[in-house]
Amino acid sequence: PLRLWAARPDVQFDIKEFGEGNHFDAIKSKHLAENINYVLYPDDSTAQGKQLRLKQQYFFTSASLQDIVHRFLEAGNSWEQFPEKA
Repeated sequence: PLRLWAARPDVQFDIKEFGEGNHFDAIKSKHLAENINYVLYPDDSTAQGKQLRLKQQYFFTSASLQDIVHRFLEAGNSWEQFPEKA
């Protein structure tokens, strides 16, 4: 099945930063997390593009592997069966 992943920050809004007048910093982690899956296959001719592409590859690989393991264990399988089932 096709999976759609969405990156989310640990903290959506930092009230302390906002209260100090740092309005952009208050939502910075949200924007950084959302950038990971906002545009797929970014131009990687720059250092920033290469860094984003690497973050995307790590994020999507990690999310997929976590999903595989979760569904494997949820089905009541034992680790000995993992090589054949995964």
